[in-house]
Amino acid sequence: MQNDNDNDNGMTTTEPIEEAMSKETALLLKSSRTDVDITGMAYYEKIETIAPHIGDWYIGPGGQPVIIWGKEVRPITAEDAQYLLSKNAKVFFVGEDGKEHLKDPVDVRQIKNMLTWHDAPKIDRITSVPYFNSEWELVSTDGYDQVSKTYFIDRGIEIEEIDLETAKATLRYMCKSMLFRDPEVDYANYIGFLLIPMVQTALKIKMVPFHMFRKNQRGTGATTAVNVLGYLYYDEPVQSCSMPGSNKDDDLRKIITSSLRMGIPALNFDDLNGTLDRMPLVQYLTSGTWTDRKLQESTMLSFPNPAMLAMGTGNNVFIGGDIARRTCIIEFYTELEHPELRPMDPPNLSAFIRQNRGLILGSLAALVKNWSKVPGEDKIGDFKEWSTVVDGILREAGIMGFQANRNRISVLDVHADEMTGWLKGIYMWQQSRAGQQQTLTEMPFTATDLMTELNNNRDLKGIIPDQVADDMVDALNRGSLNKFSRQLGKMENQNRGGYVLKSEKNTRTGTKEFYIKKTGA
Repeated sequence: MQNDNDNDNGMTTTEPIEEAMSKETALLLKSSRTDVDITGMAYYEKIETIAPHIGDWYIGPGGQPVIIWGKEVRPITAEDAQYLLSKNAKVFFVGEDGKEHLKDPVDVRQIKNMLTWHDAPKIDRITSVPYFNSEWELVSTDGYDQVSKTYFIDRGIEIEEIDLETAKATLRYMCKSMLFRDPEVDYANYIGFLLIPMVQTALKIKMVPFHMFRKNQRGTGATTAVNVLGYLYYDEPVQSCSMPGSNKDDDLRKIITSSLRMGIPALNFDDLNGTLDRMPLVQYLTSGTWTDRKLQESTMLSFPNPAMLAMGTGNNVFIGGDIARRTCIIEFYTELEHPELRPMDPPNLSAFIRQNRGLILGSLAALVKNWSKVPGEDKIGDFKEWSTVVDGILREAGIMGFQANRNRISVLDVHADEMTGWLKGIYMWQQSRAGQQQTLTEMPFTATDLMTELNNNRDLKGIIPDQVADDMVDALNRGSLNKFSRQLGKMENQNRGGYVLKSEKNTRTGTKEFYIKKTGA
């Protein structure tokens, strides 16, 4: 790390600015520089405004790049410029009045534009997130990485070098109080989620799926789990917003485009409900380039994908349409009445993350360093490279179960509403009972059969539709068979996404029996 007094990288510190700049120099600078205010502008607005002037601001007499830093004039090379600007150095320049003006630090992402004036190495991106390049070398020290053409800005995170077993123990402890529905599968999916910023740069095809943090009730800690990624990599919670209504796809496109323009690295759609089935989100996840019209203008904007990690949290959310094949599910489940009051270890997860960033990032890096580069299994075809890389990393580290809950997609994938998911879940339960020996119509079920299954199968119980949940759950809890049977009767003969609940009376026993008919409509 360097500071204001360093003379590394071949820099030459000269006299204070008042003595170093002659009147002729000042006039020369004055004639070529323009005072431009970029305060408060979004990222892409800054680029559009500042780019035409960057060369003038940083080229001094004789064409030599100079930066006026504090009260010192420093002749610099292009590489020096990368370093100094990455530190958000305060910059003086001469305004129309002939006086030196102290400007706010130029956004670090402007380095990419500035260097185009200096015939310097190409910079594809600037980041303060430690990452592996395409040769699987960890980049975590300040400077330019030729392999990935990325400039890493050191924000003072010292990534610890630790062995694999310590790394695994650290990550397990970090997740100790997380209420994963499946302690192994959802844990593996979650660690895969946390690895994304670190391994994404190494991938040839960098797109990753939408990550759904699904919970059965509030207070399970799903949003906190999302924010772990933000605290780890960006030292702040993940940016969040609400999902616009299902008939407002234009609003969703605006949210995605605005977030990309602002340079937001990760976006959480918080408090999702109903069914997630949104075409703009599908397009964003699978398009190589996101293109949209600039707000209130005819100008088109394009963003390389993936420029932003997308995720969502919600209670008993269902997944519909094409997004089902583009979603990774991490589920949280508890039967505690007030899960937010449970004892926690670590007691304050957010504080633990902030105090141990170097240890946790080192733990994630240790998993990657342990990998022999043998691809794992293709778990989600639309994101094959990401899937095989993460599965390989986790498998060789002994963390099993990555994407082993893909069958949950078929339960949660609904075409119309919650009732569809409920009926589909019962239909799949019927299928498992029928096996290979009998047809579904030969395997009817009674209200008693279903009540027993619901008490033993929390998956089916967890997707009871809201419109019947209160009465049905009350009937289940009280063991009221008649009330439960009446609730089933309310659902009969409704075609929901191609599934219909039917009933017939067993002439031999006189018992009312139910079955699900699949219509295909």
